Amino acid sequence: MKVDLKVDFTGNHPGDQVDLWVAVLLPEDYFIFLTPYSFNPFRPTPQAFQTNLDSMKTVFPIIPYFEVQAGMGGNYTFYAVFTEIGQNPIKNGTVIRQITQVDTILSNR
Repeated sequence: MKVDLKVDFTGNHPGDQVDLWVAVLLPEDYFIFLTPYSFNPFRPTPQAFQTNLDSMKTVFPIIPYFEVQAGMGGNYTFYAVFTEIGQNPIKNGTVIRQITQVDTILSNR
């Protein structure tokens, strides 16, 4: 299975920038967040994946970084969120500009 995040964003006005957050809601009902660091791609600490974006058109592979350990099958929800710069959408949902979510079930096999 492969999950990619396709990002195609251009600000409405010059200087209109956003942060991109990517999170996964695990079957145990807690979030992990995609980091910009390939050596430690997911952390439980809320943080933006990309910051200060005024435009971006790219595809990020999410699943190659995301390994489901034995016994960790279940419902997974992937989120991609654009927020106001420097704002945490977990603490303040009103800073969310756009949100996309995809649900999937991963088996223990």
